[in-house]
Amino acid sequence: MTKMSREDELAAFCEEYETLLRQALTTYAEHMEKAGQEARAAYEAGQRSPEARAAQDASFMTNNGYRQLAQIAEDCAGRAHTCRSDLNRILFEDDGE
Repeated sequence: MTKMSREDELAAFCEEYETLLRQALTTYAEHMEKAGQEARAAYEAGQRSPEARAAQDASFMTNNGYRQLAQIAEDCAGRAHTCRSDLNRILFEDDGE
């Protein structure tokens, strides 16, 4: 059995997993965008309504927790989009569309 060169191994990997990698990154980014939107909406609802904020703060997820979750999810979504674009550019040599 002959060992493949790094370039051949990378080409085989890309051929085998290109669709999976693109779909996984896209799905992850979409999921994190939705999670960020939901957390942001819950945070803003708590900011508008003292009753909603009190209920949030008495629960497992405080109003400030929603704000932090929204920031984390939005950051993760942005990083996933950047990763997918970089992956397309570096490995698959297309424009990311």
